[in-house]
Amino acid sequence: MLKKSMFALAATASVSLLVMSLPGCGGGGGGGGTAAGGGLPPNTATINEVYTIDNNTGTVYVFARTASGVTAPLRTINYGQPAGMAYDGIAVDRVNNEIFTVSEAGGTIYALSRTASGVVSPLRTISGAATTLNVPVLLTVDSVNNELVVANFGSANVLTFPRAASGNVAPIRTLSSPLFVRPEGVTVDTVNNELIVGDNSAAGILVFGRAASGAAAPIRQLTSAQNAVGVVVDYLNNEIIEGNQIGISVFSRTASGVASPLRTVATGGFDVALDNVNNEIWGSNLFNNTIDVYARTASGVPPLRTIAVSAPWGIGTY
Repeated sequence: MLKKSMFALAATASVSLLVMSLPGCGGGGGGGGTAAGGGLPPNTATINEVYTIDNNTGTVYVFARTASGVTAPLRTINYGQPAGMAYDGIAVDRVNNEIFTVSEAGGTIYALSRTASGVVSPLRTISGAATTLNVPVLLTVDSVNNELVVANFGSANVLTFPRAASGNVAPIRTLSSPLFVRPEGVTVDTVNNELIVGDNSAAGILVFGRAASGAAAPIRQLTSAQNAVGVVVDYLNNEIIEGNQIGISVFSRTASGVASPLRTVATGGFDVALDNVNNEIWGSNLFNNTIDVYARTASGVPPLRTIAVSAPWGIGTY
């Protein structure tokens, strides 16, 4: 698997990270989730906390948004998760005050209280044969439509569950586009009612109607965004931001085909997140073991600050 071969170049453990905005609403990328709580556009609220998940242990770490360098978390969360099961994604649902984590190897989604601390029990889990979870990677919460959407890497599809689903339940929709090769990132654009999938292959970024299912054709495909992992929509500036393992690129939101990026923010980003209040882009830099924070309009310049983490993978704003 390409994703794991890339991991091997850097480290054996990875951390998924999500930036949480309180109060108001936020937006998300591949691992963070998009939700326009209260009917307001995503990624337009004050960001206060950063959530990360250790890929090897599944421990959730919560940092202050302005954390920099090597710093202690505000709190940690453990929830009886078995170690060594490749925990890739994390998403925060501000509307319902919950956190979702996903185990790639275990094929399990965990729902936790957002304010949990220490050792707790999960509120609920989604797992079992009926779920068809097969190497799930990144996930997103759509709090407007009360849904949870997962990039299901192992079966090359995207699964949608009710947000409050629990147990061995079937997805309410399965999107199995024949264009999918290695879908890893997913976000829901609740403003334009679109589902955006980052495919870690020449397929690039594929955009569907939000409720697309089966072998539905994409509305548009951005093949110049090759090896896309994390994706996030900037509603205020009508842009889409992509992390592609070797960098962070920014495109027009409606770009398609072989359109060139508007700018290249950095050379080391897997997943991406957006903070429109502070005008920043966040990128997970697996090779440098850092979360890098850039000015939103940056192009080819050093980050404003970094947070030291162990092989970070997913990242998102909410």
